[in-house]
Amino acid sequence: MGMSDLDLAAPSPWSGVRLARHVPIPMRDGTRLRADLYLPAEGAGPWPVVVEYLPYRKDDLTAPRWNVPIALAQHGIVGVRVDVRGTGSSGGITRDEYSEEELQDGEDVLAWLAAQPWCSGRVGLWGTSYGAFNALQIAMRRPPHLAAIVAHAGSDDRYATDVHYWGGCLQAMEFLSYPLWMVALNALPPDPEPDDAQWLETWRQRIEQVEPWLFLWLRHQRQDDYWLQNSLATDYKKIICPVFVVGAWHDGYTDAALRMLDRLSAPVRGLIGPWTHERPDASPVGPRIDFLSELLTWWRRWLLNQPDDTAPIRFYLQEAYRPQRYPSAIPGHWYAVERWPPPGVHMTSWFATTEGKLALSPASGDTWRTVANDVRVGLSGPSWCPTAPPDHLAADQRLDDLFAVTFDSDPLPEALTILGFPELCAVVTAEVPVAFLCVRLSHLWEDGQATLITRGVLNLTRRQGLQRVQPLRPGELARVRVPLKACCYRIPAGHRLRLALSGADFPTLWPAPYRQGPCVRAGGKALELRLPLLRDHGLLRSVTLPDPQPLPMTAVTWSSPPHFEHNFDPLGGRVGIRRSTEEVIRPIGRESLVTDLSTVELWADLDRPSRCQAHGQQVYRIEWPVGVAETRANVSMESTSQHFHLTVELVATWNGHPVAERRWAESIARDAL
Repeated sequence: MGMSDLDLAAPSPWSGVRLARHVPIPMRDGTRLRADLYLPAEGAGPWPVVVEYLPYRKDDLTAPRWNVPIALAQHGIVGVRVDVRGTGSSGGITRDEYSEEELQDGEDVLAWLAAQPWCSGRVGLWGTSYGAFNALQIAMRRPPHLAAIVAHAGSDDRYATDVHYWGGCLQAMEFLSYPLWMVALNALPPDPEPDDAQWLETWRQRIEQVEPWLFLWLRHQRQDDYWLQNSLATDYKKIICPVFVVGAWHDGYTDAALRMLDRLSAPVRGLIGPWTHERPDASPVGPRIDFLSELLTWWRRWLLNQPDDTAPIRFYLQEAYRPQRYPSAIPGHWYAVERWPPPGVHMTSWFATTEGKLALSPASGDTWRTVANDVRVGLSGPSWCPTAPPDHLAADQRLDDLFAVTFDSDPLPEALTILGFPELCAVVTAEVPVAFLCVRLSHLWEDGQATLITRGVLNLTRRQGLQRVQPLRPGELARVRVPLKACCYRIPAGHRLRLALSGADFPTLWPAPYRQGPCVRAGGKALELRLPLLRDHGLLRSVTLPDPQPLPMTAVTWSSPPHFEHNFDPLGGRVGIRRSTEEVIRPIGRESLVTDLSTVELWADLDRPSRCQAHGQQVYRIEWPVGVAETRANVSMESTSQHFHLTVELVATWNGHPVAERRWAESIARDAL
């Protein structure tokens, strides 16, 4: 698309914006990716360009996300959305998330855009979640035309901080739900084009040549080269362009955000709020902020060389709040600092006593406490990576605490502000070869309610590192360190801390295979909770962030009330959860309608936790004037003490007639999980 082709960009439903749809971008192997270009309505440039690069379908399913590139175009920056190879309307086949082909294609996209006469040669890359992941990984390759990136809810470590594994344990809910969506999503066809006689065959080939990603993920149960090859954590110096890191205290990727702020050597900006996995102006948990203004300020600095006096790092200090699954806002204050970690944060140790207390000084005595692998623990916990309901924050922790080992502090003589990464150092032993140590830190209110502050997990067979397995041996003592998720929380004076230990955190984690959990030593310095405490708030500068401004309306959506329930089956001796959602999306300016139906359930056996079951179904239906495409994916995963048994079934139809059917089944050995 050269300068003379700008006339082909059509007027759009949004003022000040021209839209060029399905622009073909050639890759080095001849494959063509498809892009939508949101251009300023007047002039021929040259303009800077900002790219979002996703496998989530630019044309329909992500229509609510068109608002950012449209707003960028209204402010003189070309917004570009590109479908990843083999997804949406792009050609080729997708083999895995963040594949070498995908990242290489990303470099080709940037080079092609920078060479267009309407482009100034300054190109940025940004995204939320998946788009943040591949923005970071492409930046690691140092493409010459990449001026800066924005990584919202991304990760620097694909194994340690993502939906597959956590603390060397297999995730349960996230490992089922996300790949289930992707099986059905990757099987959807390209946007129908009237002159494409090969459209149906292209769709059929897409289905027949792609294996569901989760089989590959389950074959790599350790932090091996598969996970490390594109993880920034292996070398933060690989990125040399400026990075804007946006994170949230209730997201699954908080740890990655703070690590990048601490370890990146490139110019870096940070923004950490009280949000979920949604964007800062759309999170169901507030206060929400004007995210568009944040993006514009950043892009004007690095794409247009405009001055900018924004503080390097801003974060939201959460004040105490009552436990609630769906709070609309969390009390607190915004602060600015020059670096991370902030000045004035010091590690303080608390010690577990033989009497079940948490104390600032080690107490005499020595005892062992048995930590059971009770799968009832975790049902009051939060979603690992919550977006909107039925995803949720943690409920009152007292129910989980009934089945855990707890240690409580005395009422605090003064308020405490925890800011950073807590950790637990413990001496453990176990009579079984595989056991987990799950840790929760809660704020105990004066009336007994317990608000979860943070949590962490460790598969004790990974105590020497996530890359290796060392089974537990009866009678053998091991000193372990369990990192807890980064947090920011202020506990009032007169309230108490609670440390809770368990062998399970279901449904976040797939349970360990044995009913017995580890034994933990208490007394003296054996069980030490290390807290990063902010001692001096005077070292922080208070700032104010404005409320969100209205963004262009890009889709009309309808949602049925989400369903979420916990179940206890006393006859079957098991606990479970069920959740379901239904959403309909009508993109503005398009003749299409998308229906998204999802159901998931997980069950764990109380006496035989090796027997865990997960089932899910995902349906996508897209209605166009020329016909209706539907994909229906079913995923079933069950475990024994030795294996995971995984089955995936996929059916695709066009106007109700079969296009393709696939079935995959594999039994994969448990690698000390």
